[in-house]
Amino acid sequence: MNKRNSESIYYHFLDRELRESIKLTLFDDLALDIVAKSMFMSLRPPYASYSHLWESNIELPKTTTYLRQLDICDIVQFFTNHRSLEDFVLSRQILYANDQNRYPMYFHDSISSWGNNVITLNGSTTDLLRKNFLEEKFDFLREKISTSAFDIIKGQVPLLILGDQKSAITIHLFDKLLNEKISDYHSKRQIELSLRMFISEKYTQRYLNAGNGTIITDIPQLQAYDFLANNKWDTSYKIYKKILDLSCFPIEKYIEIKLDPMFPELYYILKKIANGIGLLNEQSNLVRARYNNGLGLIEYVSTNSTKPALNITDLLFYYDNILNKARRLEPIFMEVSPMDVNGKKTLLVVVTTITELRYALKMFRDEFTVNERTDDFGYYSIITLSMNIYIIKSQMGLTGPGASIMTLSKAMDKFKPDYIIMGGIAFGANPDKQKIGDVLIASQIWNYEIKKVNETKIIPRGDKTQVSTYLRQISDMTAVDWTSSGVHIGVIASGETLVNSKDFINTLKEQESEIIGGDMESAGLITVAIGNQVDCIMVKAICDWGYDKTDENQELAAFNSMKFIIETVKKMLQV
Repeated sequence: MNKRNSESIYYHFLDRELRESIKLTLFDDLALDIVAKSMFMSLRPPYASYSHLWESNIELPKTTTYLRQLDICDIVQFFTNHRSLEDFVLSRQILYANDQNRYPMYFHDSISSWGNNVITLNGSTTDLLRKNFLEEKFDFLREKISTSAFDIIKGQVPLLILGDQKSAITIHLFDKLLNEKISDYHSKRQIELSLRMFISEKYTQRYLNAGNGTIITDIPQLQAYDFLANNKWDTSYKIYKKILDLSCFPIEKYIEIKLDPMFPELYYILKKIANGIGLLNEQSNLVRARYNNGLGLIEYVSTNSTKPALNITDLLFYYDNILNKARRLEPIFMEVSPMDVNGKKTLLVVVTTITELRYALKMFRDEFTVNERTDDFGYYSIITLSMNIYIIKSQMGLTGPGASIMTLSKAMDKFKPDYIIMGGIAFGANPDKQKIGDVLIASQIWNYEIKKVNETKIIPRGDKTQVSTYLRQISDMTAVDWTSSGVHIGVIASGETLVNSKDFINTLKEQESEIIGGDMESAGLITVAIGNQVDCIMVKAICDWGYDKTDENQELAAFNSMKFIIETVKKMLQV
């Protein structure tokens, strides 16, 4: 089956024919728990066949009631090829006219409302199954049954399919053929099991393709169909049940948690834990000897964790604590990066001073949930529906321990960012045209430290490197609406020197007349970003003029810089 880059979950276990293909009796409490746990496996609405909702109403009343509650909350979708309740019921009555004992729900009052989230598909599933049978050569039966039985099936099934254009294609369509033409019990049994699985597989694939989805794996006794899943760990019921049951959070609160604006943050933490468990389960016997398996490890690290209160904030803290403990014990949990989990873009915001960091956190906390991380790298994380955002702090300068080049190089390995925005304070180069607090946006970054010095003059040799075109465009869009200060776009001078000299500033302006300001870190930014083919830009604000320096205006500059950056990030999230 072709892999699908999607998180949608199709509830294949509600298919009665599929369950009967492997003689599975699904209890209502288990089905309800699977549906409830599945809400934490995806950000997109799960979906089911509308006919399965009807056909499960008698056997799984608690589950179908819960599904209708999810429908009211716009959390689930139902797929059908009909456009109204009346049309749907009439089509089922025609289809199952000769099988009313098995499908009584279509001939008596069952579900009185159509539903809020019913999606109409093109084409009939029965017609698609009929086409599958007519194209099938039944090679999956060749080695399982006698030659004579195989010849009967290969010759008679297409004739039976063509001869009956009205009946639903279920195993019961072949009852008469099997009873009258196949006398060998072993062959009859193998044919029935194989045809059941063929029908169920094709039926499931039809809905997987329609919803670009995957299935829930590790459902007890239903693992025979797990091969249809995109990733067996991403949607493992066994793993998610273990993880979610650790918190003792009541199932009655799941819908409330799912609808909370902070749910995406919880989703990604759980996804990292689940994938880490899956990767551990594929590891050597050493892991099994220590913890039995990945589930054993998670149970071990949760032993001394305080159970969360009935709110999503405590739930986030609880699972984040478990994830960090797991990372300290097993490095494989560090390998599950945000990009591994969800394929979203990643933005890195870089600051240098405590004042800059304080205002960065203030701005982002006003808009998003910000979480502090202290594993192998101190940082802050913000998870949104369309982007992962991380805030890190480097030390001043380019090349010292913890300075911009070293810090950003380490960040490249950990976060694998697509974009980097460096913010904070800078010196201005044109006091006649600029004001304290004005925002500086780099169009190019010039490393002024690289130069040739002879007896008579200094010759600059540092490159002027252009920043990301995309980030420039988004920053320009922010600048159009910006009224808090002036905005200046141009060349930024950057080097290791802590500048506090008017003569030095004049020398820089003589060497490069287009500079609008400067700092000590952005040359490191552009070096690392270009080397890793990552989009980057510097957005800082003026706190002084590179001479007669004081700390008086650093807070204003940090505030304006971070305010401009948060407005830019909000525009990026809209794209």
